[in-house]
Amino acid sequence: MTTTDSAGAPSRDTEGTPPAENALREHFEATIARDQRIEPRDWMPEGYRRTLVRQIA
Repeated sequence: MTTTDSAGAPSRDTEGTPPAENALREHFEATIARDQRIEPRDWMPEGYRRTLVRQIA
């Protein structure tokens, strides 16, 4: 469930990022910190995905 502000828009943190994306980013960073593998269908930041695709190409 996403909370909404008084204008009815989904809430965001101080950087303008939705809470769900923050949770996904934290999970991604924790996976990297544990030196575990990131699979292609796993969520990853767009910048990371672009760099990865560029390295593969």
